[in-house]
Amino acid sequence: MKKIIAILIIFLSCLSVRGVTNLNAWCRNGQIWLVWDESIPELFAYDVYVSKMPITNLTQAELTGRIFPEDCKAQRLKEKFNSSATWTVPDENSNSYTLSSTERLFVFTPQLETNYYFAVVDFNETNVTPESTTGPIHSFLENVQCHVQAEGVLTSGYPFTIYAHFVDGREDNNSGLSNYPVMANQYANGIGHLFAVYEPISGLPVGTVPTIFALHGGTGNFFRGGSVNI
Repeated sequence: MKKIIAILIIFLSCLSVRGVTNLNAWCRNGQIWLVWDESIPELFAYDVYVSKMPITNLTQAELTGRIFPEDCKAQRLKEKFNSSATWTVPDENSNSYTLSSTERLFVFTPQLETNYYFAVVDFNETNVTPESTTGPIHSFLENVQCHVQAEGVLTSGYPFTIYAHFVDGREDNNSGLSNYPVMANQYANGIGHLFAVYEPISGLPVGTVPTIFALHGGTGNFFRGGSVNI
């Protein structure tokens, strides 16, 4: 009886484990947006592979990114702005798409106009399924843009807008596009970075205005301790 119970527990445990599913991708604003459903349980990281040919085995593809769940679910945005926030990205048409709480994101910056195929698997996983692969996705070398993630007003009255841009990370830091250079090494490819733009309390005046860049080191955040009204 104990053996039967143990086998049943193992069987039920296996049923509860789910890898990457519902991988989808599209190209817009010069980048390819990969969205998938989280793994259960969610592991250390996700491995992202790319190829010019359909991927049925990971030996046919190249590892292009290894991204932590905190990065692909906008953890910094959650911590500094709103605990329920997720990434907002351009959709396939002319609108924007806000990820659900269980969706994850990786952004690939193509350097050629061609068809790409992708696979996203759990960290060090060696198998792929139709649910964890997608393609062909045709790339277009359009201008890369920043994307609005949130807007609000500080308690001091200053309106702000939070933007994200997703970096192209490569071993050769001189291999970037002319309009969007490499901004990270290959270990940080596809990661989203946030910055905030603040406006005068009275609104923007007519004509040009000076811009002040406020930078910080490894501590603090772009709100600089200010409270937020959403």
